[in-house]
Formats: sequence, structure tokens, C-alpha cells
Amino acid sequence: MNLRFLLALIATISVGITAHSESLVYEGRSGPGVGKHIVFLAGDHEYRSEETLPALARILSAHHGFKCTVLFTVDPESGEIDPTADNLPGTETLGSADLAVVFLRFKNLPANQMQPIVDYLDRAGPVIGLRTATHAFKIPADSAFSQYDYVHKGADYERGFGRQVLGESWSGHYGKNHVMCTRLDIPEESKSHPILRGVTKPWAQSGGYWTEPMDDCKVLAMAQPLNGMSPDSDVAEGKLPCPGVWIRNYDGKDSSKGRVFATTHGASEDILDLDFRRMIINACFWGCGLEDQITSDLSADFVGAYQPSTFQFDGYRRGIKPTDLADLNSPIMSTEKRIVLPASRTAKRKFNANVDSLRRYECPEWFRDAKFGIYLHWGAYSVVERGEWYARKLYEEGSEDYKYHVETYGHPSEFGYKDFIPMWKAENFDPDALLALFKQAGAKYFTPCAVHHDNFDLWDSKHHRWNAVNMGPKKDLIGMWKTATEKAGLRFGVTTHLSRSYSWLNVANQSDIAGPMKGVPYDGASPQGKGLYPPKHGDTHPRAALNPPKAWRDAWARRVKQLIDDYQPDHLYFDCSVPFRGADAGKTGLQVITHLYNNNPDAVMCIKARPWQGLYAPGIATLDYERGKASYILDEPWQTDDSIGSWGYNKDKPYTTADLQTDKLIDIVSKNGNLLLNIPIRADGTLDETATGILKDMGKWLAVNGEGIYGTRPWHEFGEGHTNEIPHFVVKSPFKSKDIRYTTKGEYLYAFVLDWPGKNQPYVEMALLSPGNYRIGKIESVEMLGHDGEIQWEPHPDGLRVFFPEEKPCDFAYCFKIHLPKR
Repeated sequence: MNLRFLLALIATISVGITAHSESLVYEGRSGPGVGKHIVFLAGDHEYRSEETLPALARILSAHHGFKCTVLFTVDPESGEIDPTADNLPGTETLGSADLAVVFLRFKNLPANQMQPIVDYLDRAGPVIGLRTATHAFKIPADSAFSQYDYVHKGADYERGFGRQVLGESWSGHYGKNHVMCTRLDIPEESKSHPILRGVTKPWAQSGGYWTEPMDDCKVLAMAQPLNGMSPDSDVAEGKLPCPGVWIRNYDGKDSSKGRVFATTHGASEDILDLDFRRMIINACFWGCGLEDQITSDLSADFVGAYQPSTFQFDGYRRGIKPTDLADLNSPIMSTEKRIVLPASRTAKRKFNANVDSLRRYECPEWFRDAKFGIYLHWGAYSVVERGEWYARKLYEEGSEDYKYHVETYGHPSEFGYKDFIPMWKAENFDPDALLALFKQAGAKYFTPCAVHHDNFDLWDSKHHRWNAVNMGPKKDLIGMWKTATEKAGLRFGVTTHLSRSYSWLNVANQSDIAGPMKGVPYDGASPQGKGLYPPKHGDTHPRAALNPPKAWRDAWARRVKQLIDDYQPDHLYFDCSVPFRGADAGKTGLQVITHLYNNNPDAVMCIKARPWQGLYAPGIATLDYERGKASYILDEPWQTDDSIGSWGYNKDKPYTTADLQTDKLIDIVSKNGNLLLNIPIRADGTLDETATGILKDMGKWLAVNGEGIYGTRPWHEFGEGHTNEIPHFVVKSPFKSKDIRYTTKGEYLYAFVLDWPGKNQPYVEMALLSPGNYRIGKIESVEMLGHDGEIQWEPHPDGLRVFFPEEKPCDFAYCFKIHLPKR
């Protein structure tokens, strides 16, 4: 959908919030649905009805003209959407409804909210029931509405609303969620039904329910459980098909009849399937008596970004009000809103500190969707402006940093790393301004270094006196970062590089082996440095301590656990594998990871695949590849940490460009990864002009092309062209116009061409989109993000040819949005 069309579409729709701030109204103004009113009732604990129903309402209103009112169960105090609440304001709007779409579970509503539902059923208003609507109500026997309970035993209304209205109540699961999906097979005799026009092979990600609908139900699709999570998975052994979609008429008062469409599916991720989504849209037409208006190509395109959460019990996004969905361009739902499982759920997910238990870890959706984060290194080493390793290299006799240090500050026996701490003031630190810049740059999470190998904590540490509150800046830098990050609406994380400190900083306990200061101990032997420098020992390995003593390991664990408890990071990164090596064999690190997961089920733990640094156990955390190494699509989400220059501020180190970093971001995302980009910061807390410019340029690009980055997933192939791996620390981008990277979201494929073609090459040829490629169906349209005009394209035996417009929509890396309806 190009920009002009979208603006025209929005102009035809009036969106408002009713007198009930908990309900949402989309007023369609043109299309066959004009004059018809559909009311959606959203409130289930697990399958994300609060995402499914507003997405369907937008489609029906924007594309087809229906007035759509969406009612949500909400917290009565905050007004925020709460699928677990027994509070559904606005049900009196059913009085003017032509159709009710019900997606409730186990509700026991107040009488003033339940009575309008009863009145609607008494007049035999048409009903569509999705997924848990078979057990929409769980009402005590002493209630005036007990007959609607899903297990009601009275002969007058046996098994309640589910059985008497929809034709079936809940009889139990039939296919395990997230392990088994469901193919919906259409019987030959049902293929001509208007609800199935344009519907060929509907499929649902959710597992099934066993059903035996009433005899008067006409089955439109049989639900066949599959042993896997793709439409072509094998049929589950021993699982015969049962009805998964049906229609019927139910009885109202005075012998009136009401149309019913029911399906045992409808989860937020189910409607990603075009055939399934089209079937629901068609059913709404049919329910309103508009079956003669149903065509095989009725638009079922999403309106606004649809990025459903992976359904799980109580796993809804907190802090969202119906008003947040009023803007048609607003996402359903915003991934910046957290999924926080309640304590009762968290307890069921408790991990133990062993590899087998921690392999149950699943990377949360927010991290999969975020794609881009900002990272920085800041410490007393920033004073010197020669990079973060200066804290070690000043003690490495003969190194350039050693020579510089002796000439500038004196010999390390007289002036060591500890002496830079009072010089570090962070006097111009403005975290709010910096986070505003990071957000402008397009970052979705921010992860500062909380302690580097220099063993100096940047938080109010209870277990280590060498911290930024006690000395140096005399500020809780991590606390200030966290407050500013949350204010900006980004996810907050921290990195800790502390596990290396025991050997990395042990060089301070050495002395020169030649020259006039031979044998004179460096300042590690000074009483003033006690606690900052480790006790003298024989290991000075720069990458990992071989076998640190238990006292050191325990102190490390206490400090990192306090960091977790007091600052509640959503992202924690060790800059190593699981600490420690030697006799510990990773046990201490596993305890800390377990502590993180059990206290924040929405947290991401990143470790490196470096067995020489500690325990390497795939599957217990998200892997980080420093500077980027993936040359293919990885099965699980991963992260690259990279920098525009040196990690710590180094005035002599050249920066890369926004062009190169954007190319890296695209390449990483196409392979299922995230980019955590480090920005060097000066000792006073400011960025230089070049770093600021790089961030602004990346933000400008993402403002145009972010649709193809955020919330996307890898395609079948990451891309094509001569490059399959980004060189280490290059300054000039190696990518050319023949280098293409692909991402996908919903029915759209995003093709990023990494350079503008030359004058003699008016088009790009996408070989992976050739007509003979079995992975693609019919290409419906091609757009260019940021370009308002039409884009010329044509199928060709050698690949899809897409012609470039005369004007560039952005300064680098150009994205084509290709509509590929799912087959």
C-alpha cells in the first residue's frame, strides 16, 4: 500500500473513543458495510483476543465500510486492557449491533454488562465465535445468568452459551500449542459456501480443540492436527480430524433465528494466515446478511502494523489502553510495552541452575522485534581518550600506551589506573538528552556497560566500594541511565565485563623487567588500590581468568545479582561465555542467569560462544557474536555487538559511517539477528559531532525504512549477491547494488538493495524471486519505501526485475516492499 493510498484510506475513516474510554470505534464511510454495525467482545487470558479483534475491526472498517466497535475487558482502576478482568464496559452498544464477534473466556461479568449480551441473544442477533468463545462464560450457579455457564447442566440450556448458541461447548485440547498446529481441510460439499470464497488452504498456528457440534451445524472445515508448526508438517499420529469451522442458526426468543459462525481457532498469530483471515472477514459479511457482496478478492490487508505476541497464558502486553489503538497507524500491539507474567505464572516457569533446566529458555518477542540497540563503554579510562584497554595497557611495558603514560602521567608505580578515577567527573552528563538522541536514531533498547574489566562499578554497589557513587562522578550512573531509558520508552539493559577482571587487571601487580624502574612494583601493590586491583597471582590472561578463587567468584555473583535486583534490566550481557573456567565450570554464572530469568521472564541474557572463557552451553541464552560473524540464517535470535569506532572513547580512532552500519544492520536482521551498536562517549558525558551525526543519519534512514526492519523475521533465504559476510572493522562498505537482503512480515517481503545502481543499470534483478522459485506465489505489487509514486516491475526468467525511480528516497540502502500473499 503506497503512502497516497493509505492517506486516502484513512481519510474515509472516522476513529473515535466512545463515552466509555475502554471501548474503541472505527467508523467506516465507504464500502458494502456502510450502515452495518459490528461489535467485538475481547477478553481471553491466553490467545490474545485483544490483538486479533482490533486488527479484524480495522480491516472491516477501513476496507469495507463497517462501523466497528471493539470492547475490551479492562482494569477498572487504570482503564488499561486486562484480558483477565471480569469487566467489559460498553456492552449496551450491542443494542445497535448487526453482528457480535465474541472472543471471551471464562467471564463472570457484572449484571449491567451481562444483561445487554442476553438481550442481544434474545433477539437472535448474529454471532461469530472465535476460539475460546465455546467457553466464554464461567458463572456461579446462584447467578441470574448461570444458564450461560459453559458447563451448565440444566436441560433448558445445557452447556450454556457455547452449546446453545455456537453449537458446541469446550471439550478439551486436541493438539499441543506451540508444538502442533492445525490444517483446516474444506469438505468438497462446503467449498461453494460464500464464506469460503477465495479461501483454499486455511491454516492455524494454534493447536485444536476436540469438538462434536450439534447435529444442525454445517461443517465448513475439518481441523487436522499436524505434528509441527508449518502448514506442510506431517499429520499427527493418532489424531483424526474433527470439526474446526461450522455454521448454524440458533434460537432467540419468540422463535427468532440467528446466524452463527464458529471456529476453534482465532489466536493472534492465526490471523497471519491470509486464508484463515479472509474466512473470518467473509464470515462477518455473511453474518450481516451481505453474502452477495463477498468476492474471492475482498481485501484482507492489515491496516497499520500488526505484530502479534506469541500467545501464552496471561502473556499480554501491559500498559495499553484502547485509546492507544485509535490511530490506524498505531501498532497492534506496541512491542515497547512489556509482557510481564504474574507471580503465579512465573512460579510455573522457575528455572534451576543447570543446563537442562535453562535450555527451556525462549528468547522473548520484544527482543526478536527490536532489532537495534545502543551500547556504550564509559569509565575512568575515558579521561585519557585512548580507549578502554588503556586501563590494562598502561601496565604493559613497551606498549604505546605504556610509553604515553610514562611521558604524560609518570611511571605506573607512581600514577596508576586508580589515579584517573578522581579525574573523571561526568560533569556534562545529560542522560535524557542522550536517550532522546538514541531514540531518534531508531534504537529500541539501550545497554550501557555497568562495569568493565577495570573492576569499577557504575552503580550504587552494596558489595564493592570502588563505585561511581563513592568516587569519581559521585553519581549512580546506571540508575540515571535506567530512568532516562524508561522515560524515552526504550528497553533497558546492562553489560558486565567483570568476570575477566581477576586476570585482566592483575598486570597492575607486575613491574618493569628492564630499564631504570626494573623490579619496582606498579601501583597494584599500593594499599590505596586495595579492592580495585585483584590480589597478586600468577594469571594475567587478557581474555579470561583461568581459575579464579571461590571468594572472587562469589563476590562477582553478589555484585551482578544486586545489579539485577536493583535495576531490573531486560537485557544482560556478560561479554563472555558463562563464568567461570577451571573448577567452577560455569556453576557461578548459571546461578546468576537463573536469578535473572526467575526474576524477569521478559529478560534476555546474551553470552558469547567462547569456551575458553567459561562454560559454553547452546540454548540457555541468546548468543552474541562480536563484530558480526553469521554468514547464514541462524535458527534462534542472536546479537552482534559492534562499534562505530573504538569501544571506549579514543580521539585518534577513526569512525565508520552510517552507511556501513546500516548495511550491517540490514545484513544482521536478514539472518535473524540484532545489532547492538556501541557509541564512544567522552569522559564529561557528551558525544562528539561525528558520533552524533552517525546516529542522526541512521535514524533518518530508519524513519523511512524501519517497516522492513522492526518486527520482521528472516525469509527462506537471507539474500543474494557477492557478499555473505561483513569484513571485520572495514571503513568503506563492500556492498553493491547486486547485494540484496530479505526480511518478511505478514504477507510482505522486504528486499533491501544495498547500493544505488549505476546510470547504465536502471533496474535490479532479484534472482530469488524468479517465476520458477517454488517458495513464492503470485507477486501482487511492489512499492519502494519512502517513494510515493508507482514502481515499475516485471517478472523475468532470471529474476524479478524492479526499476529504480529517478530520485532516491534516502541516502543509502533502498527497500522494496513486495506483496506476496501466502499460499
